[in-house]
Amino acid sequence: MSDLARPSETAPARPRRRRWVAVLLGVVLTLLLLPPLLVGGALLYANTEGGRARLAGLAESFVPGLTLEGLSGPLPGRLGIARLTMADDQGVWLELEGARLDWDPRALLRREAHVNLLAAERLALHRLPASAPEAEPSEPGPLLPELPSLPLAVRLDRLELARIDLGEAVAGMAARLRAEGMAVLDASGLTAGLDVNAPEGATSLALHAALRPETGRLSAEIHLRDAVDGLLPRLIGQPGRPIELDLTLDGPAENAALTLRAALGPGLALDVAGTIRAPDMDRLGAELRGTADASGLLEGPLAALAGPLDLALDAGRMPDGAIDLRGLTVSGTAGRVAAQGRIASDFATAALRVQAALAGSDSFAALLPPGVAAWEGLDLDASIDGPLAAPVVDARLAARGFSSPQHPVMALLGATPRVTLRATAPDQIAQFTLAGAAIRAEASGRVAEVLDLRFAADLASVEGAAPGLLGALRLTGTATGPMADPSLTVQAASDRLEMAGQVLEALALEARIANPATALAVNAQASGRFQGQPLALDLRGAPQPDGSLRLDAATARFGPAELVADGVLDTATTIFTGNARLNVPDLAPLSAVAGTPLAGSLRAEAVLAGENGQQRANLRLNAPRLTASGTALRDIVAQVEGTLAELAFQLSGQVAEARIEARGRLAQQAEGVRRLDLATLNAASNGESLRLTAPARILLRPDGGIEVAALALTSGRGGNLSVAGSWSTARADLRANLVIPDLAVLAALLPDVTPSGRVQAEARITGPGTAPEIAATLRATGVRSNAAWARGLPAVEIQAEGRRGGDGAISGRATANAGNATRLTATANLPRGPEGPLEGSLDGTADLGALTAPLLAAGADRVAGRMTLALRVGGTTAAPVLGGQAQLAGGSYRNAVQGIALTQLAGTIAAEGPQLRLELNGRAGEGRVALTGTVAPLAEGMPVDLALRATGAQPVSSDLIRATLDAELALTGMLSSGARLSGPLRLRRADIRVPEDLPASVRSLGPVTEVGRVPGRATPPPRAPANAAAPAGGGGGLPIALDLQFIAPRGVFVRGRGLDAELGGTLAIRGTLDAPDISGNLSLVRGEFQILARRLTFSRGRLDFSGGLIPDLDFEAISQTGGTTVRANVSGPPSNPTITFSSTPELPQDEVLARLLFDRPVSELSPFEIAQIAQAIAGATGFAGGGASGVLDRVRQTLGLDRLAVGGGGETAARRTAAEERAGPTLEAGRYVADGVFVGVRQGTESGSSRVGVRVDLTPRIKLEAETGDREAGERVGVTAEWQWGR
Repeated sequence: MSDLARPSETAPARPRRRRWVAVLLGVVLTLLLLPPLLVGGALLYANTEGGRARLAGLAESFVPGLTLEGLSGPLPGRLGIARLTMADDQGVWLELEGARLDWDPRALLRREAHVNLLAAERLALHRLPASAPEAEPSEPGPLLPELPSLPLAVRLDRLELARIDLGEAVAGMAARLRAEGMAVLDASGLTAGLDVNAPEGATSLALHAALRPETGRLSAEIHLRDAVDGLLPRLIGQPGRPIELDLTLDGPAENAALTLRAALGPGLALDVAGTIRAPDMDRLGAELRGTADASGLLEGPLAALAGPLDLALDAGRMPDGAIDLRGLTVSGTAGRVAAQGRIASDFATAALRVQAALAGSDSFAALLPPGVAAWEGLDLDASIDGPLAAPVVDARLAARGFSSPQHPVMALLGATPRVTLRATAPDQIAQFTLAGAAIRAEASGRVAEVLDLRFAADLASVEGAAPGLLGALRLTGTATGPMADPSLTVQAASDRLEMAGQVLEALALEARIANPATALAVNAQASGRFQGQPLALDLRGAPQPDGSLRLDAATARFGPAELVADGVLDTATTIFTGNARLNVPDLAPLSAVAGTPLAGSLRAEAVLAGENGQQRANLRLNAPRLTASGTALRDIVAQVEGTLAELAFQLSGQVAEARIEARGRLAQQAEGVRRLDLATLNAASNGESLRLTAPARILLRPDGGIEVAALALTSGRGGNLSVAGSWSTARADLRANLVIPDLAVLAALLPDVTPSGRVQAEARITGPGTAPEIAATLRATGVRSNAAWARGLPAVEIQAEGRRGGDGAISGRATANAGNATRLTATANLPRGPEGPLEGSLDGTADLGALTAPLLAAGADRVAGRMTLALRVGGTTAAPVLGGQAQLAGGSYRNAVQGIALTQLAGTIAAEGPQLRLELNGRAGEGRVALTGTVAPLAEGMPVDLALRATGAQPVSSDLIRATLDAELALTGMLSSGARLSGPLRLRRADIRVPEDLPASVRSLGPVTEVGRVPGRATPPPRAPANAAAPAGGGGGLPIALDLQFIAPRGVFVRGRGLDAELGGTLAIRGTLDAPDISGNLSLVRGEFQILARRLTFSRGRLDFSGGLIPDLDFEAISQTGGTTVRANVSGPPSNPTITFSSTPELPQDEVLARLLFDRPVSELSPFEIAQIAQAIAGATGFAGGGASGVLDRVRQTLGLDRLAVGGGGETAARRTAAEERAGPTLEAGRYVADGVFVGVRQGTESGSSRVGVRVDLTPRIKLEAETGDREAGERVGVTAEWQWGR
């Protein structure tokens, strides 16, 4: 049957299908409604008390240390927490109270998490949590971080923290803050804002930022402020400094503009601006410029080094991660530093170059020790390559304008020293070089715990290291082994070293010192020649098991001297046990070294050992015969024995004629006090003695104080010196007394004075040693010198007293009387010590004649006069001011030998501040002299400005010479270093007399020789002859230069022994007062030479001063008699002239005179005529005097004539007339009536022989002459001209 035929079979299927659909719909509906029902149920449960407790428990189980209290709702839109804490093993470290979260769940439908409020009433951070294990370092991220990719946006409308409490453990102080903020994170980026401030205080932080990753733009602003006592200064370690910070960053990541200004009070600031380039990690860079100041972190002069500084940075990160430092520059007061290079990404390796131009040393004065070095600038050029843990450094440092007050440093380095270094840090030196003006030093090797160092130094001039030492020196050496105990080798060599004229040649030194700290071994040898004497040193020592050093050889030789030692040195205590011997058999070869003549020999021995941990020595020196500097020493024995704790000494021997002996002990006492006991101290010579009255004890304290218990010396003639008391910086109480009954006891010490008289003195010192009070008195009576030069001087009586107060005031008074005519009183007062004002005076009278007569008795000088003193001094000792005056009355100076006589000398010497003003005048013969001007005796160099004026003065008037002159001289300049005496001397008239024989008015005793020897006085050196050459360097006179002009156109007359001449001329006097240099001469104006009745006219004549102040005569007269030419020559000094006669053809002296006087040979003369020749020779040579010429000379002087002569018919004259030839004997007289105008008369015995003549000197060589007489003589007028050739 078909399906259609069975309807009853399909009808039940439809209800079942509907049932499945209903079931399916029920399941779907259940699935759709179940989550909301479950969420709703959960929310309903969570809003119950049990549900909230369950949620809190779940949260606490997931977060260790978390505790939640007071969870409230309704959830989910609002969540409240009454209290939240976080704790660790140390307790609670975070508390949150009154927290609230208000958000809008419905915003989730808009794919947004919208928080309306996130707030808390209190957030307390008591401390930071215990540190967790450090995480592995991560790769640095980009400057613009990637924002999280969220399926929905996040918006926080308000963040509010009403109270934030920070504990003292967090910020160093308890602090309270509050904070408000907002944030939006959506598809366009992040926008956020945060404001933090303190309710009570100035702390504030404002942050506003916007990040847009899609466009790569970033903008940010940060403003931070806090007061001096705020939280932030403590957090950054700068309490007490206010904080101001402003940062802005705006722009695309490829070129974002950055400005940063920060200040932490005065002297601490940063102000930079520039651009930041950081789109990704492969392309990072920055260009910044600005200033920085950190001077506030330093004090005093160092602050200037730390700012302000100019900064410039240009750097970037390369694709491989390395830092490309294109330029970093820092400049300021200290100079400029620039760096560039490359630093690896791991900061392990670098290749950098650093250049610096540092300022002068004045900028670094606070870092440098004073008085060592200075420079105008330093230039550094260095490179750093390789691993930073062990980089290769190549540096060059050059100084500009280097200087040092230490002479050795300056002389060695010079003005531009240079340093070069090539090294591998930290301990390998490839090459170190120091190059200076006189040194080049090098070093290389390893400088670490184990040394392997080589060094060398070449000193081109050792004078730099040791002033006064000349020569070159080379040093080389090594240092090897442990740094704490290195072994050293040193070699030194020099061809020549010289100091103070002493020379060391061919020096060679080689030394090795091994293990000085543990097992010292020494091996040293040296050789050379010093002052021509061989020098050798040999020192060898080996270590001993106990650590000491045994000397295998210790020998030093120098010329004849030899020093030998042997023994053991304890290196721990430096105590030497052994022997040393010095032997010098001949001291003479060592004279060049000592700088004084030596002779004799000496021996010394020393035995050294340890005693109670101290060095004990027994030293003995013997010198049987020794001479030093001419002083003979005989039988000298010196011995020292003991330790530094107690040392005994004794000395004996003879020095010159004095026998000396000393013995004592020096002992160490408690508290560092040393006690000196002098048991014996004696000296005796030539009957005089000096000895200790009793043993003396002196305590030497460690603070420099001294205590003299009893020290008294007495002499054989009763003199006594005693000292007792103490002296220290805290207190002084010292008394000294001196009594010398007779100063003759000092004759042996003062052989050139041989004093006598009595002296008594006393001094007392009290008060603090730093400001002691001193009182002293002195009384001397009958003091005089018994030496030959002082015989006749009056005895002197002196009384003096002085005082120094504790405040430094000094006062004193002294009186001195010498005879009845000389009394002086001097006072001085310094109320504030030597540096304060000065008050002083000198009053009294002095008889110059009485004081100088004994001193001048052996010579021809005589001084007289009376000086009245009333001098004052003020100002300070450094700049004294003089006052008062000294008056001279009745003064005179005479020298009978030289014919000098200055009389009626009077005037004043007035003190005016730093100088003395002189106004003195007197008479010189019939004329006057005056001296005026100033002298500054206390000024440096003693400046002088004096003027000497003479009018018609006759400074010289003797049997040999009499002169009348005018002068205007000036003495200017520095008297002690170089004054100048200048001006003209105009001669009115001078008469030089050639004596007929030795003048009777002066007797010369010739040289005096002392016979015998005064006991106790050294034999005087032999007197140098009068004509001995002056020693090199000149005499000891004042260095006065001469610039004088002696002007005498005429009027210089030379007469005597038949000579009658007039001269004139000009002299220039140069040189010095000690050695004058006279140039020029006085030439003949007219002149005649008379021998018996024959008168010759000089053809040449002059006075030559080339030999000194006493001129030499040089005259020549020529006469023609028959066929013979006769010459008469006068030469030599006026006091002892030489007159010679010669002829052409050459004839004997008597024959020449016979032809001259009688015009015939000697063989044809009568005995009477021969006697006349003998008389002429005696008169010319000076063996006979007082003849006619002497009588005429006295008559001439009496009549005041310049010429008076008697002539005869036999005289020869070039211009005689026929009448004159017949006149026979004549008398001639004349004088100068005016300057250059001479009037003379001549009268003969025959009629017609009277003549009157006038001669006018037109020039020194051209003269106008006119004569007139009686009718037979006639008249004559003419002009004559004269020239001289030859001498």
